Amino acid sequence: MNIAYLGMGIMGSAMAANCLKHGHRVAVYNRTASKCAPLAEQGAEVAPTPAAAAAGKEAVLMCVDDAPAVEQVLFGDDGAVHGLTQHADPPVLVIDHSTISAKSTDRIARRLSEEAGAVMVDAPVSGGDVGARAGALSIMCGGPAEAFERARPLFEAMGKTIVHVGERHGDGQRAKMINQMVVALNCVATTEAMRFGEAMGVDMRKVMEAISQGAAGSWSLSNLGPRLLARDFAPGFRLRHLLKDVGFCEEVIQELPPPQNEAFPGTEMVMNLIKRSVVAGNGEHNIHAMSKVFLDDSD
Repeated sequence: MNIAYLGMGIMGSAMAANCLKHGHRVAVYNRTASKCAPLAEQGAEVAPTPAAAAAGKEAVLMCVDDAPAVEQVLFGDDGAVHGLTQHADPPVLVIDHSTISAKSTDRIARRLSEEAGAVMVDAPVSGGDVGARAGALSIMCGGPAEAFERARPLFEAMGKTIVHVGERHGDGQRAKMINQMVVALNCVATTEAMRFGEAMGVDMRKVMEAISQGAAGSWSLSNLGPRLLARDFAPGFRLRHLLKDVGFCEEVIQELPPPQNEAFPGTEMVMNLIKRSVVAGNGEHNIHAMSKVFLDDSD
């Protein structure tokens, strides 16, 4: 396919690279143009604006920080919507791999349809930087089934688990909210257990070997446990992004009728912990940096 990819961060650059590896033609754009250089070396075209990147493309993909960034890259003065083939048949696909709220997704999808006749698939991902580089992401999608099927060859270049969650715009984001709730709570369990073991003076690498294939096993334990023991907090998925994502969960919880809106104590606890660590200056570190506020050697 002939596509554009907007946003060359940790995730977007790896996902665009995997599209290239699978034979897709890719034009890339990033606000800081120098981040496009590695993709240019792999054969991507570097575009000066989102509009230029989107011109004549079958699909426009993006992975940016938040809803305002999505709206800017799509609808700003040089936004992608100005380069899209207007009211094409079939419609141009706009695929958003960012993690934003379901409400924002629905609003953006409606605007794309009205202004350009484009169809949106929200397709947030899970698997972190390791999964992105390996092309092994989990991709959870919302939007029309026909659009999802047209996008499938692109998803298969980037992921291993690809699920069409539902026809509503935002259903992928709803699945991602659930994913992030589990990720956050598992991260608390992992970091707390690592610190508990260290406090008792046991060899935590041996402990992880003993427990990782049993009932305590998880992606978090296997991937974040060793990094905490090594005090390696280099960003793959930044803590400030998890703060945003769990915030979406909180927003939905607050809209639930009582007593349902009082039934999520774990989410409230982890949100307070993440906020505390971000305020302490750990927002740019990986998500297991939520534990740094409890580490004597956190500097």
